[in-house]
Amino acid sequence: MLPAALALVGVAAWAPVASAAPSTKYYEASLNGQPTEDVAVLTPSSVTVTLANDPSSNQTFGSAQLTFPNLTSAELTATAVPSGWAPQTVQTSAAAVLQLTSAGPDYAIAPGKSLDITVQVDEPYVGSLVLTTQVKQSNDFLGQNNDFTLLDGDPSIVVYPYLDFSTQPPPNVLLSVPASNSFIYMCQPSTDPQAVTVQLDGPHKVPLDQSNVPVTITGSQGLGLYNNTGATGTPEPVGPGGITVYTDGSGQAVFGPSTGACTYGLASNTPGTGFTLDASSFGATATSQSFNVTQYELIFSQQPPTDLQASLQQSVQPKYSYMCPPVKVQVEYQGSPISAPGVPVTVGVSPNGTPDPGLYYGTTSVSSETVSTGPSGVAVFGGCTSGFAATNLGAGYELAASSPGAVQAVGSNAFNVDQYVNTSCSSDCNTGTLNSPSTGTTADVSATNGQNGYELAGSFGQHLSLSYCSGAVGNNDVFNTSATDQPAGEITFVFPKSVVNEVPNNGTPLMPICAGANAQFPGSTNVSTTYPGEAPWQGLLENCDNLTSSAPLVMCVVSRSKQAANEQVVVYTSSLTDPMYDG
Repeated sequence: MLPAALALVGVAAWAPVASAAPSTKYYEASLNGQPTEDVAVLTPSSVTVTLANDPSSNQTFGSAQLTFPNLTSAELTATAVPSGWAPQTVQTSAAAVLQLTSAGPDYAIAPGKSLDITVQVDEPYVGSLVLTTQVKQSNDFLGQNNDFTLLDGDPSIVVYPYLDFSTQPPPNVLLSVPASNSFIYMCQPSTDPQAVTVQLDGPHKVPLDQSNVPVTITGSQGLGLYNNTGATGTPEPVGPGGITVYTDGSGQAVFGPSTGACTYGLASNTPGTGFTLDASSFGATATSQSFNVTQYELIFSQQPPTDLQASLQQSVQPKYSYMCPPVKVQVEYQGSPISAPGVPVTVGVSPNGTPDPGLYYGTTSVSSETVSTGPSGVAVFGGCTSGFAATNLGAGYELAASSPGAVQAVGSNAFNVDQYVNTSCSSDCNTGTLNSPSTGTTADVSATNGQNGYELAGSFGQHLSLSYCSGAVGNNDVFNTSATDQPAGEITFVFPKSVVNEVPNNGTPLMPICAGANAQFPGSTNVSTTYPGEAPWQGLLENCDNLTSSAPLVMCVVSRSKQAANEQVVVYTSSLTDPMYDG
């Protein structure tokens, strides 16, 4: 566009072709007397061109021609011409050619005189509005050997737009780490386009739809700016000259993807506050809102289960018992969740916990797994039929989440890997011998049901699913039992030497037994259950010969003994008619 204040001036001098004897004929072309004109885009825009007959010339000129390669004749109109001069469009497609002829010698432009003509551009236009001029001595722009020679070249017209950041950089840009090639791009998923975008505008922020207009972005001082121009490839540092993108058909320069995942565009590797982006195009400038480049934080928004059933070897069915609900890690800034898609988050075994739970992801043995966050900034590690599993029995395991741009790694809650054997009974039950692969502890469970159906569950591991017993028993490898009715029977545990030696006074048979049930039993406490299916009444079993109070369900230790192999055998009974229950 060209401003209305500018006028295009053309000068033509009349002279018969036959009189065009060798002579000195020079002219100058300018815009309002200047070699260059920068004008703001308008609708319509106009510019004044001056064609001056140089004082050193010895001839008048009577015709001229103006050519605008960027325009078509439909976009160009001569709005003001001197008396005795007539404009005519001589080409109807690009480029637009405007021919100026005079009515005769009386209107020819003498040496030292000039001709002004105003040309209006009727469509919005941004960029270098190329103009070429020609002047002839004849008054009809015909003939040979009557051309004037241009001094100092044609003038330069630059039509500049107004610029607006239609999509701003996020207030908090997450730190990218080039050394590890972990780039997090400036992106606003709730907007369209979502990458940083600069819009060409006319007056009053009316968008212009001109395509192929170059827009350059540079970063403010100290900002380590990177750019990736496509979904593949490696981002490159942006130098002092900035990065240039051309506008699309809607007049927008989009510095990254318009839709979909933020997999390319602008990024930064410099932590700091108060940064800005500067956009420029043909002399027009705009500055973005300020933003911070931050080292984000991580938090386990979904912890691993407190008690994870051990996954068995692949040759045994079922193969895997996955963490369900799956582990999730949220990206945060200053303690609040933030929408940060595409952040790489790695979860693996934490050095703060027991080191080796035998971690699997899917069906593959791993030490860690990396997942990118979704639009809400959450990385989801698999599902209830995939994700993390563990094969090593034990307690105190932890996971750790890390990301290249995070302030620090963060640890999960501790979890246990247990193994359960459940027996549902409607009559007599005998589980056979249960074995703990981690310590060699064994148990035999046999019982006769009470009035209703019941379930006996034996499990081995450390810090198992009974809340009360997790603190009371310590780190010993023990079995938990629970009963849903009132069965009568025995469970016999055999603890190997390595386990017995872990408890104080290991020369005396004192191995504690923790139990849980749906009914109160001596020594039990009603606890707040946190694990699905966990017994509401829990406690360490008392010796049967020490019972002094009644309870709906009787479970107690019948005997403890030492064996030659330094093993300890503990037997307890669960019975309403137990003869050792004294009241």
